[in-house]
Amino acid sequence: MKTNIINTLALFLFSSMVYSLEITEESLIQLKVEQLPGLQKIEASQLQSRLEYESYKEKFIPTLYGQGTHTNSDEKSFISFMPTTQRANAYKLGVKKALSKGIELGGEVFMENFTNDFLDSATTQGAGFNLSMDLNRNFLGRIDHNQLKLSESTSDRANYQKKIHVASFRNTLRKLYWSLVANNESRNITNILLESAKKSLAEVNRRFKNKVADSGEVARYQALVASRKSSLISLEYRKDALYTSLKELVPSLAEENLTLAPYDIDKTIQKVYACSLVINQTKESPFENTYYDEMIAAINKEESLRNRIIGAHSGADVKLVGSYEALGRGVGGSSPAFDDFQDNRQRRYTVGLQLNIPLGSQKKKNEKIQGEINRIMSEATRKEQMAKIKTYHHQIKYTIGHLFEALKTQKLNSSFLEKSLKVSRKKYRQARLSATDIIQEEESYFQSKLDEIQTNLTAMHTLLDYFSVYQKTPCDINRI
Repeated sequence: MKTNIINTLALFLFSSMVYSLEITEESLIQLKVEQLPGLQKIEASQLQSRLEYESYKEKFIPTLYGQGTHTNSDEKSFISFMPTTQRANAYKLGVKKALSKGIELGGEVFMENFTNDFLDSATTQGAGFNLSMDLNRNFLGRIDHNQLKLSESTSDRANYQKKIHVASFRNTLRKLYWSLVANNESRNITNILLESAKKSLAEVNRRFKNKVADSGEVARYQALVASRKSSLISLEYRKDALYTSLKELVPSLAEENLTLAPYDIDKTIQKVYACSLVINQTKESPFENTYYDEMIAAINKEESLRNRIIGAHSGADVKLVGSYEALGRGVGGSSPAFDDFQDNRQRRYTVGLQLNIPLGSQKKKNEKIQGEINRIMSEATRKEQMAKIKTYHHQIKYTIGHLFEALKTQKLNSSFLEKSLKVSRKKYRQARLSATDIIQEEESYFQSKLDEIQTNLTAMHTLLDYFSVYQKTPCDINRI
């Protein structure tokens, strides 16, 4: 019986021990965020841009082609001197390749063989070369070259966009972490004040029994305890919501019981302040510290390349085409034809000009509309990103400065309120101060400490938002 009780107690104690995974800012920074769902779509988008570039290059790879046909017929001729073909074969095998200079080259070997009323296995075989060259719209590969450069620039811009999203995602994780730290600090203060309120309630109950305090004073402290319990529950709810947000972003943590590892707020705030000094030393927007600079350069390049491509939209298609063949002929199979090709090679060539000219003004109108769309979209994207670059750098100088000034004032306020509260509590114990007055002072002190925490959190969030735009800021705290 005694053994069963011990085993049951041990099982209960073991089951009550819940493993907790401690998280730090460092552990979140070291995550391979590219593998998280939030960024896999960005990765896919970047690969899509890369695919468009690689797909356009497919146009210039060599292509092997071939064709073979066999015909058999027992048709009769209408008249005796007009032969009919009873059997025919045709084969060809070749390679063609488009060059980036608006030229397409090709070479092939071929054989044709037929049998009719007069000839048995008459064969023609040989080799040929053909060429097609654009003389206007894509002359010397103007369109191909610009399209290839455009696809490459789009791919590069998608890569910069991915880096921006990765930095932003990491900073989102860090903002969640510091929100959890702020929540933890707020809960610590609220717990201290709750314990203080409970002690005050016990004291006032004792005084009430001794008929020194009235029931109204007891009720006020009971309300204070309930209020602080409510504040604590609200903070617990906020903590759970923050952990939920973190787990949604990092699915590998979904089933973990998370808790904060020890941290050093004062050291972190010193780093924030030091970084703000570094930022304030730069009057103009430091383009070298952001990938948006490369993004804007890519947008300008793409706009120029699109204009060149669009400018050729309404032009006439003019192509020079030509072919050259060397062949041999013989009756009786492929051997006589091959011997003829070696000993008595015959040649033939063709040269031609292909011309397609659009009539009317519709293509010109479409070209103008495409150019306007390109201009508007490029300008809007450029302005949007330029505004982000300039606004964040210009505004943070004032924002961080105001936050640190506010924090300095709040610390002084908390210090004065703490001293005042000590004196007021002494007066309250001496019955020289009412319960209402002491509760108001405690609430003022409580709110001042919470304001300090919130200001610290706002300063951290502001700096992390800045790092999301200026990803390469040379600060120790910008550890990305």
